Amino acid sequence: MKRILKIAMILALMATGVSCVERQDFDQYQDLEITPTVPASLLYYEVSETAINNLPPGVFGFSEDYNFDAFNEDFIADRVIEGSITYQVVNTTSKSLDIMVTYLDENGIILDSADLSVGPAINEPIVLDDTVEYNQADTQRIIRNISSIRLSVINRGDNASQSTLDDPKIILKSSAEFKIRLK
Repeated sequence: MKRILKIAMILALMATGVSCVERQDFDQYQDLEITPTVPASLLYYEVSETAINNLPPGVFGFSEDYNFDAFNEDFIADRVIEGSITYQVVNTTSKSLDIMVTYLDENGIILDSADLSVGPAINEPIVLDDTVEYNQADTQRIIRNISSIRLSVINRGDNASQSTLDDPKIILKSSAEFKIRLK
């Protein structure tokens, strides 16, 4: 009987319009800010120690440009708030190496660059991690204009030594993260 009475009271309250639900404010959309962080792979490069031994020590032994138009869309370039590029170099060779990553516009003008130096691997791999942070103006300038990425390597070691580690090579990975305003 008490159960029936409780149900009747609930139904009576519902019928009279008493409610615990607030009036919906659909104008909140105007205050909504959506700014996800979007990751993107940029560059992966791998070269064996044998190939590095073929580079003359102390001078630019290798330089190559890669076409890169991934971010040229206005939707991305106009909405970017900030960004960063992370580099990771893994060296299992017996060589000290300087690696330059250069971002170029379509006329070959340098937009930005990163210089990475890594020492020789003696008994274990050498891992270098580096992150470059960019403000909104720099991020937009680079994203809007990037046309190619130049990778240059200088062998600071010799041409004869060989690492005792298995499959000695240098690996460069880079990725970017951008905070983008969607609305």
